[in-house]
Amino acid sequence: MPSLLEQVAKPWPTPPTHFHTNDFTGAYQDFVDTYGVPRYQEANPALFTAATFPFLFGVMYGDIGHGTCLFLSGLFLVYSYKPGVSNGEMLDGLYGGRYMITMMGAFAIYAGFVYNDFFSLGLDLFSSRWFYPNQATLTTESGEEADIDPNILFGSAESVYPFGLDPAWHVSQNELLFFNSFKMKLSVILGITQMFMGTCLKGANAIYFNQSLDFFFEFLPMVVFSSSLFVYMIFLIMYKWTTNWNSRMLSATCLDVDGDSWESPDYEGDWVECDSGYCTPWGWDCKVDDDGEDRKSSDLTTLNKCPLDYGGSGDGCQPGALITTLINIALQPGQVDDPLFAGQAGLQTFLLLAAFVSVPILLFAKPYFMSRGSANKGGGRGSENSDTPLHDEGGDGNGDGHGGGDHGDESFGEILIHQAIETIEFVLGMVSNTASYLRLWALSLAHSKLAGVFWEKAMLSTIEMNFFAAFIGYAVFAAVTCAVLLMMDVLECFLHALRLHWVEFQNKFYKADGVKFLPFSFAMILKSASD
Repeated sequence: MPSLLEQVAKPWPTPPTHFHTNDFTGAYQDFVDTYGVPRYQEANPALFTAATFPFLFGVMYGDIGHGTCLFLSGLFLVYSYKPGVSNGEMLDGLYGGRYMITMMGAFAIYAGFVYNDFFSLGLDLFSSRWFYPNQATLTTESGEEADIDPNILFGSAESVYPFGLDPAWHVSQNELLFFNSFKMKLSVILGITQMFMGTCLKGANAIYFNQSLDFFFEFLPMVVFSSSLFVYMIFLIMYKWTTNWNSRMLSATCLDVDGDSWESPDYEGDWVECDSGYCTPWGWDCKVDDDGEDRKSSDLTTLNKCPLDYGGSGDGCQPGALITTLINIALQPGQVDDPLFAGQAGLQTFLLLAAFVSVPILLFAKPYFMSRGSANKGGGRGSENSDTPLHDEGGDGNGDGHGGGDHGDESFGEILIHQAIETIEFVLGMVSNTASYLRLWALSLAHSKLAGVFWEKAMLSTIEMNFFAAFIGYAVFAAVTCAVLLMMDVLECFLHALRLHWVEFQNKFYKADGVKFLPFSFAMILKSASD
């Protein structure tokens, strides 16, 4: 018989996707495939999920004690695993994620050391660096008294706790206020960083498939928009954290040249004395003005005493509220009440304009060039005679494989609707997704406070009674900790970390409409037929 060939009509079917996995990466690939299979040859989210998933879980679950329990459970699953032996659906699932559970416990221990949290208690591993300001000596572990280095009291490097947070925060009155601020800013930094990495993966896909329209009119405007408003937020947080506010505020403080505070090591500049003997560290006279007349109380403002000249009411010498600053970028362009650096108001105006300009480019540019390329093709001139780059040129040959081909036969209006949906999803998604990452802060705080309540109510209240009461209290404490914090809270943090990857991270670059490669197998066909 002669061979019969059937021509497959274009666009050709999408090639199937296949990844080689092992015992470590298989669980993360299953996570991604549950949401959707990657397109053929596009960036695989499982590669990044293998590192970021257990890390974000650790940020939410951070506790040295609870993390150690989870880590040891993962090690037990690793060493007790026997290939080819079925233990039931539930245990087989746990054994399949044994390496994931081990990593989740390891990152929870790491985050616990950062928070200095051990079953809700702070560990004094490196000796607290906090002392009363008027305290001249301290009692060492051996019971002897030692003099305190005066540099420790003035914010020097020796006053910084070597790793993590100082245990003194756990017994301070403003503990909740401090941990709220720290964990909230940390959540914002981690969230924006992961979302920006997802946007960069969209650009990597566009470069790999030679999708010029996607790169220039989707990826670049997205980078400009996210950098102008959200990466800039990270910059402000880090800049405020690394600024020596003791020196800045002291520079706008009136001091007596004969007092104890004069020539304090807190001030980083040169000390200059004024004629009246009552002035700021840089020499601004607080009693007499340039005309030799006594200054009024209305003249003694931070704006007048600060030498930085950054503008606003504080002139750069007092720390500003970051939330107010970020909101006023859009509500009061060109105005910063408490600037952190020179030219901040002008920079924020430029960034706001860049963000506004990027939105219409993201919305209209790609549909315009796609419709123009289609019109040139329809006019019989051919794409080779057109200067307009086609979206699906240089790809893998699939008409429906990678974005541009999806709209090949659609009108300009239909293409614009598709692009409008993507634009709205990205612009509004950057705002809502950033807020969604605050779950890192919320769950971490809830975990810490729950552990603290269990310890205080079950242990501390019974230890003060007698041995039998302490024995019963420990039993209650262990049972509640196991049921709530080692089971329910693990599952809760697990699901929230999974959601952050499926929604907040993958929606920046991941279409999840690929076809999974299934090799031809008589055994699978017979099994499905028998079922």
